[in-house]
Amino acid sequence: MMVDKYSVTVASADERTPKNVTACLTILEDGKAIDIDTAKVELPLSPVVVLAKRDDAIVGVGAIKRGRPRYARDKASKSGVPFVENMPELGYVAVDEGHQGHGLSHKIVDALLASNNGTLFATTDRDRIKRVLRTQGA
Repeated sequence: MMVDKYSVTVASADERTPKNVTACLTILEDGKAIDIDTAKVELPLSPVVVLAKRDDAIVGVGAIKRGRPRYARDKASKSGVPFVENMPELGYVAVDEGHQGHGLSHKIVDALLASNNGTLFATTDRDRIKRVLRTQGA
């Protein structure tokens, strides 16, 4: 899918290179909304990763994280919203600051939701991502 000379696609196995993972982690770390040490472990294990690119440069990322029962139990308990503890999480949605304002977060979430057949949960304290999730019906 092309948006203003940007492409937003599910990453193929060939695109999940160490170099690309590092580029994604840099975007996530710059966004300051995640625990980068956890992301270093979990992003490569995510069953679905979506990349936003301009030309060949990765400028945004999102993932459906693998099920993590202890983490999910903790989030369900803290939120008061029960859900299946093996439920995967929609997360790691971030766009490089220099490429924000082009609707890429919306397109990343669209691609993640389109690639998923089941229910997901998401947690964030970022107002921008909360708005994206609400407008996507998530």
